[in-house]
Amino acid sequence: MKKGISFLISLVILVHTPMVAALSEAQKKLYDSNVLFADVIGGVGTEVCANGVFEGSENIEIAFNFFRSSGLTDEQAAGIVGNLYVESGVIPNRKQGAGIQTISSPDEITPNTGYGIAQWTSGGRQQNWINFANDRGQDALSLELELEFLLHELNTDPSFGYEELKQAQDVRQATWIFLSFFERPKTVVDARKTADPVQPTSGSAFEELNDRQEYSDGVLTDYGGTAVPTGGSCSLNFNTIEPDYAANDSIAIDNPPPGAHSDANCTGTFTVGAESLRQFVLDTWVPPVTSVGGYSCRAIVGGSQTSVHSVGRAIDIMVSALDPEGLQTGDEIRNVLINNAEVLGIQRVIWNRKTWAPNTDGWRDYTGENPHTDHLHVEINLEASENPNLAGGL
Repeated sequence: MKKGISFLISLVILVHTPMVAALSEAQKKLYDSNVLFADVIGGVGTEVCANGVFEGSENIEIAFNFFRSSGLTDEQAAGIVGNLYVESGVIPNRKQGAGIQTISSPDEITPNTGYGIAQWTSGGRQQNWINFANDRGQDALSLELELEFLLHELNTDPSFGYEELKQAQDVRQATWIFLSFFERPKTVVDARKTADPVQPTSGSAFEELNDRQEYSDGVLTDYGGTAVPTGGSCSLNFNTIEPDYAANDSIAIDNPPPGAHSDANCTGTFTVGAESLRQFVLDTWVPPVTSVGGYSCRAIVGGSQTSVHSVGRAIDIMVSALDPEGLQTGDEIRNVLINNAEVLGIQRVIWNRKTWAPNTDGWRDYTGENPHTDHLHVEINLEASENPNLAGGL
């Protein structure tokens, strides 16, 4: 590891004990299953995100793996973590100042001084950080919470350059994007290079970039090239408001093998993705959901082609549309799944004589033989079916 990173790691000992605040039962089950969320007011999830994976024996490695498992490349993740090391040594209770100064409570945080792994300085961002922690009942000075908050900032404020970062092809560009858009130190501000994807070629900002790239290179050398941890799928949104049912071309629709049904096409059980989604529903909506099943090696009803149930990519969520509580719950499940259709790979939902698929606008009449008043039929596509952590690592 370059520039004494290994030495600093030996000085950092962290013990985190996240706490759960007063949550609804649905929220509690999401929390216990590693699905994070903001306040849910009137049934509307303002933002919910299944977290990245906290894996590693040192803070730098944990941070690197977190960003990789959130969808970034090794180079992009290293660019972030190299910057964080320069800012704080990736010490979550680090206070700006000479040497290694730390705080023991969020109550010690004051505006115009940097704190945490990203050295958040402005009063507004500091308050957002504290609110974010309080909403989740977690320790604001924990590494996990700060990584989640940093990713939240990247996802919710375009000025922090997340889209630009995701286009970076190498460590140097990733380091510069995070430095210029997110960290914005004085050297970058003075050079008038804030939020500028074009790297400097001389001056103090150029020297700053060179220095930080060395740390990013060290992160990549020490921790890159290994399998990306699985368990996170960012942007799962517990939003129960009825969706607009718009078509979504980015969602693939995968049919079972063509031709007449054959038992050879059957998977024998649910795919890992369908099982993850099934467990999510069971953990969140029982009762009034009575069960979630649906695997069956058979042809489609009224036809000869293999059913999606046969290939383990369809679940049947048993709840009755004929009683008020069941109808409300079924509608809520439909809303959450379709609002997350892109993340979950939802390719079809049938419920209470209506259906939706991403290749057609609208919540349309369903004229099939079964009115689906006693269950929701939900299908996922091939990519989703292969993700064992599809619904937040359940």
